[in-house]
Amino acid sequence: MEMNHRSQRRIVDLINDIWDSDLEGRIQSKKAVRQHPRVEKSEGLVRIFIGNASASAEDKLRREALCESAMRAATGLANWEQGNPGHKVLALEHSLVARRGDFLEAFEALSLLDPDSVRPDANGDVSGPTVVQMLLRELMDLADCVRDGGAPSDFAVTEVLHRYGRLQQLPEEGEARWQVLKAYQLAVEDFAKACVKPAVTVREVLAPVLQVGLFEPDKRLVAAFNDANPPPPAPKPRQPEAFENRLSRGWHGLFDSPWIQLRRFKTYLSGKSHLATHQVVKGSEFDHVMVVMDDEDAAGNLFAYDRLFGAPLGESDVKNVGEGKETSVDRTLRLLYVTCSRARESVALVLWAKDAAQALAYAQKSKWFNPGEVQAIPE
Repeated sequence: MEMNHRSQRRIVDLINDIWDSDLEGRIQSKKAVRQHPRVEKSEGLVRIFIGNASASAEDKLRREALCESAMRAATGLANWEQGNPGHKVLALEHSLVARRGDFLEAFEALSLLDPDSVRPDANGDVSGPTVVQMLLRELMDLADCVRDGGAPSDFAVTEVLHRYGRLQQLPEEGEARWQVLKAYQLAVEDFAKACVKPAVTVREVLAPVLQVGLFEPDKRLVAAFNDANPPPPAPKPRQPEAFENRLSRGWHGLFDSPWIQLRRFKTYLSGKSHLATHQVVKGSEFDHVMVVMDDEDAAGNLFAYDRLFGAPLGESDVKNVGEGKETSVDRTLRLLYVTCSRARESVALVLWAKDAAQALAYAQKSKWFNPGEVQAIPE
C-alpha cells in the first residue's frame, strides 16, 4: 500500500484508474502499487471538458476561459478565475503556453535567438538568452521602480544603478560627473514614460537606455538595434535557414514585440507564472490544475491525447505495437498521469479532439470519470 499524502480521494482514484487502463496501443506494463489517500482526504473534484480541435486559436483561448469559469462555479473558489495564480494551467508545448499567457511574439523572437534558453525548468534556473540579459535583468528591475503614474522612484532607481555598478563608474571630475548623472536622469525619465504606454514596444523602451549607456549591454544587442535593414522573410516549412537570417528575424521580432510581453515571459521563465508545460511540473504540486490537451497545436508526434479517448492508432504506433516498442499511447498516458497527480484539490482536463462527439461518448463510458464529470467545452 502506498499512501498519497498530496491529493484528495477523487484525484487519487482518477490517477489509479488512468494507470490501470487497458488501452489500444499500450504495451507498457501496468504494474504499480495502487495509491490510497490519507483518511481525511475524502473530497476532490474532477472535470473533463471536450471540444473540437478545428476551433481557431482565439476561440480555444476564449472557451478555455469558460472552462475556468465552470470550475470556479463548481468549486466556489476564486482560485479558478482566469489568470489567478491559485490554479496552474498546463499546456503541452512552450509555444502553447506563450499563446495562452499572451507573450507569443516575444517568445518566438527569443526562440530564434537561442531556442535552448527559453524553456524554463522545474527549478526556475533558466535565465533566457545571454544576449538579452540586460533586458531581462537591468531593465526589468528599473521598470519596477516606475510608479503607476509613470514617475520613477529616485531612491529605487539609485539602488538599481548601484546594484549593477553604474554609479561606481562615474567620472572623477565634478562637471563631467554631473553631466553623466544628468543624462542618466533624463534617460530614466524617458524610460519611465515609455513603460506606462499601453502598446509600447521593446524598441521604444530600450532606446533611451542605449542612447546614454545607462547599463552595459551586450555588443550584439547594440549592433542589432542599430541595424536599419529589414528582416529577411521566414523560410518555408521544412526549408533550412541561414543562421544570420534566423538571428536577424529574432532581433527584429524582439524589438517590435510589446514590452509587456517580455515582462510576462520573464515571469514564466522564473516559474512564477500560473502557466507551465506538462513536462516541466514533474515533482511539483498545486491546489488546482487545468491540463490542456491539444494534439492539433502541439509540435511533433510524440504525444497523442486523442488516442487515449478512442481515436485510432497511427501507422507508426501500429508498427511499434507489433515490434513491442513504446508507442505514443504509452508516452501520453504517463504524461497524463503525471499532470493529474500534481493536483491537491481539483483538476480540469480540457481536450481538443479531432472528433469531439466520439471523444465525449468515449469519456462518458470510461471508468476514469463519474457521472456528471464529462462535459462539452462551453461555447
